Amino acid sequence: AFGPGVTVHLHLDAIMGGHTVLVPPGVKVVDESQGIMGGNDVSKHARGDGSNGVLLLTGTLFMAGSTVKLDKAFR
Repeated sequence: AFGPGVTVHLHLDAIMGGHTVLVPPGVKVVDESQGIMGGNDVSKHARGDGSNGVLLLTGTLFMAGSTVKLDKAFR
């Protein structure tokens, strides 16, 4: 789904839980979610320059959060 010029929008709501999102290299992650005693964690390896698209995260996180990691197939 990712490629140059592509924006993927994920709306993730969570209450006392979370999600794990795997991305390919080069994907820029933009976090616009709202955290209430929680938030998202984007690993250092998953912070791309946008050359392979953009992942836009939105949603509400109540005592929860999502983890964004580089897919192991690309390490």
